[in-house]
Amino acid sequence: MKAAERSEELCFKVTGTFKQAFKQTAKALGLKKSAFLEKLVADWHERHPAMPAGAGAPAASVTTPARRAAQGKAARRAATSSRRA
Repeated sequence: MKAAERSEELCFKVTGTFKQAFKQTAKALGLKKSAFLEKLVADWHERHPAMPAGAGAPAASVTTPARRAAQGKAARRAATSSRRA
């Protein structure tokens, strides 16, 4: 993939230990960090063919902070409406 094709920045937090291991492994393989991450994702998709390559949303069983907040709001609304009835 050419640098011109990369237009999105991917930001997420990891532990310092993971970051260091990731950087060292990419360097040992002679890859840039972005190329190493792309290789990891491609390899994962080869091992898990049932998962579409473009699948971006987490599965329903995965609880993200946003989903947790929405579930909390829904539970509070349900509790409030049942008290009013």
